[in-house]
Amino acid sequence: MADTITKNEAKEKAGKLVSDHEALTATQVKGYHEAKTKQGFIQPLFRALGWDFDNVAKRLLRKRALQRAGWTMPSKSRVSQDYAWERRISYTDAQIDKVVYELYALTPQEIGVGGGA
Repeated sequence: MADTITKNEAKEKAGKLVSDHEALTATQVKGYHEAKTKQGFIQPLFRALGWDFDNVAKRLLRKRALQRAGWTMPSKSRVSQDYAWERRISYTDAQIDKVVYELYALTPQEIGVGGGA
């Protein structure tokens, strides 16, 4: 499990990420494609908040977090539930990608170069 951090530590780490992002020049921001944004900002943000999403064993914890946030799944077989949750996670990833594309005003060509859609 990832190191447990306090709320203040998470807030400081998230604040530093935002400050670092705000310090980027317009040219640097334009150079941020999907993968670079995910790697340089989104993943570190989630890590600062205590999400160890790189670890496949943490899927159950993510699932519980989503359930606590109100995402419920109908009763199904275990295999169907796992598939449904993977689809939800993929959908959420796609929504994050969409926000990043809009945030950086990326063209379809730029998104394609960055490994997106």
